[in-house]
Amino acid sequence: MAVSSQPLSGYRAGLRRLWQILKSLFARVAFFATAIAIGMTSSWFSVHRGLPFNTETFGPWVAWHFAGQSASEPYTRGRFAMSGGLPLSGDRIVRLEARFDDDGRRLHSSCVYEVSGQMIDARWWTLAAFDSAGRLIPNEAQRYGWNTATTALGADGRFSILLGRDAHSGNWLPTGAAGRMVVIFEIQEPAVIPADTNSEESAIKPPSIKRISC
Repeated sequence: MAVSSQPLSGYRAGLRRLWQILKSLFARVAFFATAIAIGMTSSWFSVHRGLPFNTETFGPWVAWHFAGQSASEPYTRGRFAMSGGLPLSGDRIVRLEARFDDDGRRLHSSCVYEVSGQMIDARWWTLAAFDSAGRLIPNEAQRYGWNTATTALGADGRFSILLGRDAHSGNWLPTGAAGRMVVIFEIQEPAVIPADTNSEESAIKPPSIKRISC
């Protein structure tokens, strides 16, 4: 007796339809997964590294334009909420963060750095070092930063602050066993908000960060 091919062809047609549905489903899942990954990545980058509209780069320093401002946008608020940072409050604040030295090498507590620059024309400035999680670095000297009042200036009116594990004379900032570090330079009520480090009109020249030894 001849076997009808109709059930077999119907079975194959059903498999083809199922395969087409699965392909369409997989494509949609892949699309949404990619979109979510891109969104999460861009959000992470916006919060942790900033974007052109809320940050500006000055050599190794990144300035967060809206830090401490009442009208700061969500990425800046999220950045400091996640890090636990407490930027100075006010609309005349310049906050600079550095994770690298002048040569683009990641800051690490095992190295010695010199942070130096000209005196800042501002009401107040502070410089402090934090670990990669945004925490102050524990040290026996209980020294966590330098500011306008405590920093000794050179004969030329410039300041020089040494960052390192071992004690140094002068303006020494202990880095302990922090590992990767972030240096924060905050300026309160500067005479001029900088637009460009190379601009002659800018009253603020962010300090250099030079690695002395490692």
